[in-house]
Amino acid sequence: MQCQLSARSAFRYLGVLDVILSIKKLCSLTTGCRGRQPGLERTYVMNRKLSLALAAVTLVAAFASGAATASAANDPQLTTSGGVLVPVGTSNIQLTQVGETGVFNTEGTTKILTCTSGTGAGSVIKNSGGTVEGEITSLIIGGTGPLASGEPANECTSSFGNVSMTPVLPLCLRSTPTMAADEMQIAGGKCSAPGNVKYIVAGTTSGVCEYESTSPLKLDFTTTPSDAQATIRTTSAGSGIKLIKGGFLCPTSATLQGTRTMEDTSGNPFFVS
Repeated sequence: MQCQLSARSAFRYLGVLDVILSIKKLCSLTTGCRGRQPGLERTYVMNRKLSLALAAVTLVAAFASGAATASAANDPQLTTSGGVLVPVGTSNIQLTQVGETGVFNTEGTTKILTCTSGTGAGSVIKNSGGTVEGEITSLIIGGTGPLASGEPANECTSSFGNVSMTPVLPLCLRSTPTMAADEMQIAGGKCSAPGNVKYIVAGTTSGVCEYESTSPLKLDFTTTPSDAQATIRTTSAGSGIKLIKGGFLCPTSATLQGTRTMEDTSGNPFFVS
């Protein structure tokens, strides 16, 4: 992540210098303890210097705190292993599942659906000004169940039978300066008009269950020197989904689990700095 000193922090630093100079000027004009009692004068001078030093330390500490807060802002750049910005406008991003993708109960304590494979692809459409955006146009999720007719991957396994899990595309993958540090979000639709994420879960036993996220999905991503990976927060606020269509065998709400790497179409990893 880039660490940049904001204008506010710079003005705060200048304010520190102005206040220190003002304190010096005030102290030079104060003569109340000088004259007839040299011992008291020496004590006064020492106390005055100590007060000035403490004031300076306090102000500099306040400046440092402000600078640290500024540097913690989210300011991502998607780069190659050589540190070159990933270009925009081409189908040049690939997503690969790490471990299992799961669906949990609302509390995130019990897994009710397990998928063991997943791949995605799309385009980087913005990579500047502290904003990274990509539109995902393909996302295939599979498991260890049988291959159902018309499905691109084997079914996932669940507590209510084998099912296919299909997101409604496209999806908008983005990270902006308004988000928390190292945060990424997934929204439904194009990045120009983002909405909630929708999933279709279908199986012989359960029938068709349609789910919608309660807000954009929130993920945490790794930064350099690690290659780019984004992990969904398995909480109601981070990945809560609710049933909007389906029968009584469909769970009424759930949370998601999963981690994806980001790389080019040749499998070379991207990095977030």
